[in-house]
Amino acid sequence: MGTSLTALRERNAAELAELNRLMDLAAEEERKGNRAKQLGLYDEAIVHYQKSSGTLLFKALCCSYRLPLLSRKEVEALREQILKKSTRVSRMLKLLRDRQPAGGVVPTQLPPNININHNGGGGGGGGGGGNGGDGSIQMVYMYNFYGNGDEI
Repeated sequence: MGTSLTALRERNAAELAELNRLMDLAAEEERKGNRAKQLGLYDEAIVHYQKSSGTLLFKALCCSYRLPLLSRKEVEALREQILKKSTRVSRMLKLLRDRQPAGGVVPTQLPPNININHNGGGGGGGGGGGNGGDGSIQMVYMYNFYGNGDEI
């Protein structure tokens, strides 16, 4: 009987080591996701959060079911910790997916208070003035392109 108990303890220790490894990997992916989100790399953040939530935490949850020598209270505490992490990561994934438009970045619309006085603005620096440039008309063209759909 001692041999089977020893084998059971060894298996339990291996399962605990695997669980800890998976939890560490999930935490690392979550940190990478947080960093990518802070840098504005939302696609990359989504990938890291998916790795953390979808694969690693699911495996950790499955691993927690194979720990026969832990008390029921310890196993429940582990599962609760895993589910809490998984919920946090899933919430972050939802926020990122809702925030990012499908297909990439939406062009920003220019404000309607653009100077359309074609005679003013611009001018030359240095030695002399000039009668203004066509910078404002270019801005109007850009506004038409992005703002109301007229082509340039």
